[in-house]
Amino acid sequence: MATPSRDDRRPDEASDQVVDASLTPAIRIAAAWSWRILVVLAVLGVFVFLFIQLRDIVIPFMIALLLAALLVPFSQWLQRRHHWPKWAAVAVSDRNAMAITGVLGTAFLVTYMLAAPALGWLSDRFDSRKLLFWYYGLRGLSLLWLPHAFDAQVLGLPIFAVFYGLDWIATVPPTVRLTTEAFGVRDAPIAFGWIVASHQIGAGLGALGAGIIRSTLTTYTPAWIGAGSICLIAALAVLRIGRRAPRLAIPAADGTLADAPASLGA
Repeated sequence: MATPSRDDRRPDEASDQVVDASLTPAIRIAAAWSWRILVVLAVLGVFVFLFIQLRDIVIPFMIALLLAALLVPFSQWLQRRHHWPKWAAVAVSDRNAMAITGVLGTAFLVTYMLAAPALGWLSDRFDSRKLLFWYYGLRGLSLLWLPHAFDAQVLGLPIFAVFYGLDWIATVPPTVRLTTEAFGVRDAPIAFGWIVASHQIGAGLGALGAGIIRSTLTTYTPAWIGAGSICLIAALAVLRIGRRAPRLAIPAADGTLADAPASLGA
């Protein structure tokens, strides 16, 4: 049987080959990957949907899994240092975890409700740079104290929790005010959005670095010391942030937004 010649092929096949020849390699690669990306997005969509529907089961399970992972070093310390049996070390770890979680959760809610108005009041009446200097400095000192807190009998972790916990929520009001002073009222929301995004990226990198340090050196101590040192550097660097008069966006005659000076309290 004779094979069909090039001229005997159907017109649609010839047109398809012409179209394929006219496509660049980048477009061909994008077309090849497009359906794969759609499949991945569909799977992620199903996963998110199931997570939302089963959140009453998934979220407690994830919290329990996280607490179990965090309690492994404490349980191993009881077994190695004090020669406790494994079942007793696990039982004590679980009991302490539930007690500490409940106490810290309640303390956080009460502290946040009481401290948030006070922190805003301080930001309205004092220089945000000086406030952040103290906040970052105390946070750095608390992180440097953390390796020694585990060896303290009673007040080790509570002292760390008080200073670090208060500093954790204290930095938001002065940061917002300082951003407004540095970038102006109109550009402050965009700048603060970038600050929050950078904060999340830095937090992820910090957690990754701490995990690598723990896996390599079997201790978190270098991570605590490094984080505390970074906070102390930030405490000094924040004092050098420049200041400019904030500006308000007002409508101009042609309908656009124009800047006008706005006064802020000292």
